[in-house]
Amino acid sequence: MIAAAWLIVAGYASINAVVKAELFPTKVRATGIGLPYALTVSIFGGTAESIALWCKSIGHETWFYYCLTAVIAVSLLVYVTIRDTKQHSAMGRHEWALPTPAGVPQLPDGAIEDEQAPLMACRNCGERGFRR
Repeated sequence: MIAAAWLIVAGYASINAVVKAELFPTKVRATGIGLPYALTVSIFGGTAESIALWCKSIGHETWFYYCLTAVIAVSLLVYVTIRDTKQHSAMGRHEWALPTPAGVPQLPDGAIEDEQAPLMACRNCGERGFRR
């Protein structure tokens, strides 16, 4: 039974970082991963002991396990409904922009330049190249 649990943990841990990185473009990746993690750990991890002791003090120790099961069920719903990163990855997403003077409109999203297109710069990382 413990070996099965470790297999599940190993499967999650092996792809965890890549899936999280694919969810957010580079500009907001650290905040997009760190903020939800910090909030959930502080809310659920910080209150778990207090809730468990309160349930025990009122004589309903099993209520704590039901509470944990509900939190796990919500987590499962999030994992099931999360965006498919195989088709919609943000891993290499760049926001290409022409280096233009202020006030000059830039290309709208999705516009494609011809072969004679000028060199463009990514707004997120500064990489220079031709818009794809």
